[in-house]
Amino acid sequence: MTRPCYVLKASCTDTVGIFLRVGDGDRVHFAVSLGPMVQTLTRAMTTILCRGLNGAGLQEVLAVPPDFVPRIAGAGLVRLRSQTVYYVLSRMKTAARMLLDRRNGG
Repeated sequence: MTRPCYVLKASCTDTVGIFLRVGDGDRVHFAVSLGPMVQTLTRAMTTILCRGLNGAGLQEVLAVPPDFVPRIAGAGLVRLRSQTVYYVLSRMKTAARMLLDRRNGG
């Protein structure tokens, strides 16, 4: 059974939309829409985040460490080319946290 989708959208220099769907066993499925001005590196890293977190539990998403992004891409590369990927991970975790809070009556 598929449950409702939760959507977070934001704009800075371009639009980033985070879509969270929770399926059976509380397993998540993320989809992200990125505007046309988002860099190629950010698109690639976002794909890695989505594929890596799809099928994870909500608590597993929240447990992703803050240094996960530089560990998989290299701190220098991410620092120089794309801070947006940190924002994407943060918003993915926010969506998972919001869903858990709603379930807990928060």
